[in-house]
Amino acid sequence: TARRSTDARRAAEDYRRSFIATQERWRAGLASLVELEDARRTALASDTAVVALEQERMAAWVALYRAAGGGWTPEVDAPAAQTSTQATTTPPSSSH
Repeated sequence: TARRSTDARRAAEDYRRSFIATQERWRAGLASLVELEDARRTALASDTAVVALEQERMAAWVALYRAAGGGWTPEVDAPAAQTSTQATTTPPSSSH
């Protein structure tokens, strides 16, 4: 994913430059609105691809971490959960 992310980022930058150039051509009357919107759609699709690759990479890291034995164990989380539950469900003691 790292190699693909580099390529995707480079492509996204190029599509963004292409969109800006098309936008300037459209302002000058040299490009149609259809061309402008097609360039915008392509640039947004490439940005979406970059984000999807980043998400894929993060999911792979989480999977690797879990496969290596990392993660959250009920034994470790249980005392903290019990303490917070007891604090909210235990009525205050009255001292008369």
